[in-house]
Amino acid sequence: MKVLILHPNFPAQFRERAFWLVRQGHDVTFLCQTHYGRKIDGVKRITLKGDLGHERLKAATRSAYDEAVHRSAQYRAALQQLKANDYTPDVVISHTGWGCGLALADLWPHAHRIGYVEWWFQSTSSLTTFNEGCRWPVFKRSNKKWSPGNGGRNALILQELENCDTVISPTHWQRAQLPRTIRRRCIVIPDGIEINYFRRTIPSPDISDIKYLTYGTRGMEVVRGFPEFILELPSVLAQYEDIVVQIAGEDEINYGGKQPLEGSWGKWAIKYLKEAGLDHRVQFLGRLSRHNYRDWLYRSWCHVYLTQPYVASWSLLESMACGALLVASDVEPVREFVTNYEGFLVDHRQPGWLHAKIEQIYLNQEVFISLRKRLAEKVLAYDISASNLLWQSCICH
Repeated sequence: MKVLILHPNFPAQFRERAFWLVRQGHDVTFLCQTHYGRKIDGVKRITLKGDLGHERLKAATRSAYDEAVHRSAQYRAALQQLKANDYTPDVVISHTGWGCGLALADLWPHAHRIGYVEWWFQSTSSLTTFNEGCRWPVFKRSNKKWSPGNGGRNALILQELENCDTVISPTHWQRAQLPRTIRRRCIVIPDGIEINYFRRTIPSPDISDIKYLTYGTRGMEVVRGFPEFILELPSVLAQYEDIVVQIAGEDEINYGGKQPLEGSWGKWAIKYLKEAGLDHRVQFLGRLSRHNYRDWLYRSWCHVYLTQPYVASWSLLESMACGALLVASDVEPVREFVTNYEGFLVDHRQPGWLHAKIEQIYLNQEVFISLRKRLAEKVLAYDISASNLLWQSCICH
C-alpha cells in the first residue's frame, strides 16, 4: 500500500512507525518542512521549500494558531502537486493540530485517513490548574494568550479529526483531554519503545564511589520542571558528597514559557550553581547519541523525570526499561505508567521534594533494587512491537 505521513518535522513521533511500515513492504512517503538531516532508509522524504517552506511560514506568522492556518494552505498546495503527479495514497497518517491534513478529504476522499492527536487545549485542564501553583507558570487560566489562540487551534484539530476515519492518541491521559464526541472515536495506541534495545539485566546495588543523579530532557524548560530541579540541588549536594549530577538535553524551550533574564534556563542554572559553589558537581552533557544516552541511563544511580500534566516523554519509558531508580512528578501522565509502588512520585512545586526522596533511598538501599525491577517489568507492556500490531489493524482496515 501507499502510505503518506504528514508532519512539519521529520520524522517526529513517526520515526519507528515509518521504519516499521517500510519493513512491512509498504511504499512510504513523508511530507515535511524540516528534517535537520535525518533520514529513514526506504522512506521517501519530501521537504517543502520556497513559498511552502518553514522559513516563509515563520516570516509570515506570529502565533501557533497563525502558523497552523498558514501551514494548512502550504500543505494543501503541496498535496495538490502530489495529486497532479498522479500520486494517490491508500492510507494517510496526519499529526493533527499543525494544519497539515486539513485538505485530505477534499483531495483523496477514498483514502483511509488516520488522525494522530497529541493534545487538545482546554482552559479547564489540570495543566492550567497545576500552573496556578507554579513559580514560573506557563499555562494559566488567567493568561489571556492561552484561551483565544488555543481555541483556534482546537477548531483546526476538530476540523481535521471530523474528516478522519480513525483517530489515535498515544495515552489514555491525552485521550481524556478530547471533547466527548471525539473521545468516543479515539483509540489509544502507545507510541512504544524498543524494549530489547534499552532493557538490561538488573544490576547489583551501586557500590562505586560516585553516585550519578541524572536528569534528562529534550529542552531545559519549565514544562519539564528544569528550574525546580536545579533549585533542589544545593541541599542535596551539601549533605551527600558522593553524588554527582548529570544533565542531558538541549538548552531550549519546546513547549512554551518565557526565558529568564539570563537568556535561557541553561544559562540561568549555570549562574545559580556557580554562585552556590556547586558548578563543579553538576555536569551538562548536552544532547547524547542514542547509544550514549542508553549507557548514561545504565550508569544512573537515581534518575529524575519531571513534567507538568502535559504529554509524557518517551524518556520516561526508556529510563524504566534501563532499570533506573525513578523520582518523577506526581501528575496524571506519569501515573499512567508509574505509581509509588514502582518509583518515587513527588510534587516538584514543593521545596524539599528531592532531598526527601534521596534521604529515603540512602536509608533503605533495598528499595534501590526492588523498585528498579518493578519498573523494568512494568514497561514490558509498552514494547513497540505491540504498538505496531495495533497500528497494523488500523492501517489494514
